[in-house]
Amino acid sequence: MTNLIKTTLGSLVEFQRGYDLPKIKIKNGKYPVVSSNGILGYHNEYKVKGPGITIGRSGTVGIPQLIEKNFFPHNTSLYIKNFKGNDVKFIFYFLKYLNLNNKKSGSGVPTMNRNHLHPISIKAIKNKIKQIEIGNLLYNLDKKIKINKKINNEIETIINLIYNYWFIQFDFPDDEGKPYKSSGGKMIFNSKLKMEIPECWLDVSLNDVIEGIRTGLNPRSHFKLGEGSNYYITIKSIKNNEITFDKKREK
Repeated sequence: MTNLIKTTLGSLVEFQRGYDLPKIKIKNGKYPVVSSNGILGYHNEYKVKGPGITIGRSGTVGIPQLIEKNFFPHNTSLYIKNFKGNDVKFIFYFLKYLNLNNKKSGSGVPTMNRNHLHPISIKAIKNKIKQIEIGNLLYNLDKKIKINKKINNEIETIINLIYNYWFIQFDFPDDEGKPYKSSGGKMIFNSKLKMEIPECWLDVSLNDVIEGIRTGLNPRSHFKLGEGSNYYITIKSIKNNEITFDKKREK
């Protein structure tokens, strides 16, 4: 088992405030200017050699960002000035785990400075080999997740294009594989829909094509939550067009 060492965040890494750079003074270049909300622009000079890490100092506070090339940390962010021999990727995921947003201060506008962060008591892995293993594992998983999301977005775009092409423009493939409407397929006016539709189409209700729409089951009277083989889904499980499978049921 990997040993955790009790220490402070300031003993693990050293934070430093970013540099002033008004947006109007950003000169077009290749180095990202990293603010609390992300990349503000690209400048012709850098202040920190990558890879490096910033977190929001004001605005979006405490959210770590991993920058893999030389960059210019904006004064709305803090950057790690000294990693003290620790692995960069490991520190990045460790900071995400710490949820530093809860360490902010300030009554009106939430702010954060290194004096808030350095004294925080933590338990951390100091073994560099283990840090590299953990950091690379999480980094590679993140890369796969990003690739999968990109693929899903591209698939969704293709599906939307096909839907528009087939069911809005009515250019679905006819019997010869040609686009129906563009190839002269017969259209008729539907008085119920108040629009022209392909001759072979009908207007129907949802009940004609879907059977058995019912309300969900109450777990208290049908089953109990546990470690069963099926997931229990509620409306809270559906967010951002995705279903989060978290609770299982067992009868």
